[in-house]
Amino acid sequence: MQPKRGYRRLQELELMMTRAGVELLLRDGIEGARNITIPRAIEHLGSVGVAVSKGSVLGPDRIWRSQRAYQFDVLRQFISDATSSGSEIAQTLTAVELVLLAADLETLAGRRKTLRELIRVGGEANFRAMTEGRTWTSWLAVWATAATQPADELSKALLGQLGQGDDQMIRDLQDHVYGPMTEIFGMKLRTEFEPDGLTLFAASVLSLADGFALRGPGTRGTHVRINPYDGTPEPWHPFSIGLEALVVQFFEPI
Repeated sequence: MQPKRGYRRLQELELMMTRAGVELLLRDGIEGARNITIPRAIEHLGSVGVAVSKGSVLGPDRIWRSQRAYQFDVLRQFISDATSSGSEIAQTLTAVELVLLAADLETLAGRRKTLRELIRVGGEANFRAMTEGRTWTSWLAVWATAATQPADELSKALLGQLGQGDDQMIRDLQDHVYGPMTEIFGMKLRTEFEPDGLTLFAASVLSLADGFALRGPGTRGTHVRINPYDGTPEPWHPFSIGLEALVVQFFEPI
């Protein structure tokens, strides 16, 4: 298919190019952003019938004065997309809802049994939602790239946006997952973690997921544990085991 040429506003052209770069990042990975280049983005757009010339986007009085400026804009676009999708939380809540449908929340014993199952099932669903696609591991790669770049204005701005993205994910987890769960199960933060313990808990869960994601398939199997309520063996993902430890550390029954 012959790429079609035509006039485009600078904002439209900039968005097309940065989104093409994000698609390359998710498809091919990241090598210090060296493989996310303007020529490769132009080639990628050409493969779907969109013609862009290098001279229209790179150089003095163009959208980007340098290849590096383009690469950092791609990374910023990726961060924006990753923190606004909410897909991980949606998948986690789907698994959580299935557990709650059969839950006994009227008694302390029922709540404890349900919470254990929720951690087992919901924890694994949350971890898999974060790590089975390319977004989460790419997020970690972008962090590493930004942290190892020269400390100029571009890298400082990127690190600032990454920090804001992490803060947004923590707020989303607090508001849509962990906050409601504490109310449902009649739990409260231990006094030593007040007043910002829920924020620290959400950050700890994200850090736990980061560690498992970095260590690959060897940390993603299952471990058989005996259910203390009915004596049956049940599979636990290692992330769920770590999540249970954090819940016990941070919370207590009301």
